[in-house]
Amino acid sequence: KWLLLGTFLMALQALLFYLPIAIRGEATVVNVIYSSRGIWSIILVWSIGHWFGNLEKSFGNRIIFQRFLGAFLLIIAIILVLAY
Repeated sequence: KWLLLGTFLMALQALLFYLPIAIRGEATVVNVIYSSRGIWSIILVWSIGHWFGNLEKSFGNRIIFQRFLGAFLLIIAIILVLAY
């Protein structure tokens, strides 16, 4: 069951990375999508990490918010670099 879920998530990630290149030929879009992995990992740790014994949720919402903000700022920085 977990192997199928992991395989599905990896296939979805691969599609998100390669479809913009295949459809429009723009690798810059892939850079922005790739940088969003930081936000998704923080959301997953916060929401379901405790299922796997991860204790980061117990650190408090302030720490999770700071990590989310840092990942969001990375995305903004990549967009700005690619746009100018």
